[in-house]
Amino acid sequence: MSIIKINIKKKYKAKHFYPKKKKILTWLKSIFKKKVELNIVMIKKSEMKKLNFKYKDKNYPTNILTFAYKKTHCLKNNFIGEIIICNQIIYEESLQKKKTLLSYWASIIIHGALHLLYNNNSKNLKIKKLEKKIMYKLGYKNFY
Repeated sequence: MSIIKINIKKKYKAKHFYPKKKKILTWLKSIFKKKVELNIVMIKKSEMKKLNFKYKDKNYPTNILTFAYKKTHCLKNNFIGEIIICNQIIYEESLQKKKTLLSYWASIIIHGALHLLYNNNSKNLKIKKLEKKIMYKLGYKNFY
């Protein structure tokens, strides 16, 4: 039995590339050493803009939002939260930054998972440092 269970939900028919579940599990296994469950939800830009405004008070869409769950707020002991992603923005940003789509997806998923691991309480510098270390370990170079 895998120590990681992910539920991938697509709220619309995605026009742009997104990685296979097996690839996402590989990335997450480099972070989580205990049994965890999380949701990854892909949404449109318009939905992301609404969520970003509602929860972060920012009136524009973003590439990723994470929602860490406290054990007292969820039914499953191993459920740690949700990663909400806009794959259209990830696609656009990868082109702007001249990064391969797969490596950019890896960095976004890993970044979000680290926020869940630290319950969104950790400083961005600590997460970026860990993200960089994990990305190099997975064989991704020059991803920023």
